[in-house]
Amino acid sequence: MSSKLWLWMEFVVEATIFRHNRALVSEVQIQEVIAVAPLSPRRNGNVFYLGAGPVMIKIGLYSEDRTLHTLLSSALGKEFEILLQADEDGMNLLRAAGDCDVMILDLHSNHDSLQERIGCTQRLISTHIPSVIMADDGLRSTAFELVRSGAFGYCRRPPSIRDLKTMLSRAYENSTLKHQLETVQSQLDVPVSCDRLIGSSPQMQRDYQLIHRVTNRTA
Repeated sequence: MSSKLWLWMEFVVEATIFRHNRALVSEVQIQEVIAVAPLSPRRNGNVFYLGAGPVMIKIGLYSEDRTLHTLLSSALGKEFEILLQADEDGMNLLRAAGDCDVMILDLHSNHDSLQERIGCTQRLISTHIPSVIMADDGLRSTAFELVRSGAFGYCRRPPSIRDLKTMLSRAYENSTLKHQLETVQSQLDVPVSCDRLIGSSPQMQRDYQLIHRVTNRTA
């Protein structure tokens, strides 16, 4: 992995993934990293944020409980938009339309078709959308198994709004950063060439610059 990508990762990912060492990174290096970023980051202290401003996170709520939908829509605040779907087809439509950044998968012990909903939850977890399991105490062991199988996290039902809000934000940030890093990685992996020379190492970059300077002078 290139040095630019490592720097980019260190500055856009919060403590959940990497921490940077300020003594080893200069402001010039920071600007070099920003130059290859697919979005324009904003700096707040030592943390970089992607995009131009606050983003409303779209939450796909897989649940048959309309009361839960009303509660979460009110309690989570303006940063979140809660979109209720009672079945797997509805959740898949949300995903296909790009209207779901994070999923809340609601499970409770008294559900008539519990095993069917657990199976649906497992299929939804296997998608690229991060998911948070919400389950009552009777399904705690099931929830832990679902987290081990790929869900981002688990929240008790009824939820602690503060904890749920934090978990949803982290799931969204984690997913967003992952996609951004994949984009940066793909850009940095593209070989740079100069006539018949091909390569992207620091030494090759210096050679290209020297060749272009000489070419421009003799043109």
